[in-house]
Amino acid sequence: MVTLYDVKTGAKVGRIHDAQLQALMDWMEEESEDDRDYFVSADELELMAEDGVDPTLIEVLKQALGNRADMDIRYEKE
Repeated sequence: MVTLYDVKTGAKVGRIHDAQLQALMDWMEEESEDDRDYFVSADELELMAEDGVDPTLIEVLKQALGNRADMDIRYEKE
């Protein structure tokens, strides 16, 4: 399992499986091999859904985003 955190607040915002993390990593741009932070926006989630990314992953990210337009998340493997 993988835990997702809000970079700004440090709050835990969700949990995903390794395969969902891989889908997120495949979709997002990484600045380095050690990069564990991702920028998430409502527009990005819409594009991910259109591209067929795991709907459960998208739902977790939508819940994390809440009413915000965007946010940075980071992950930690358990």
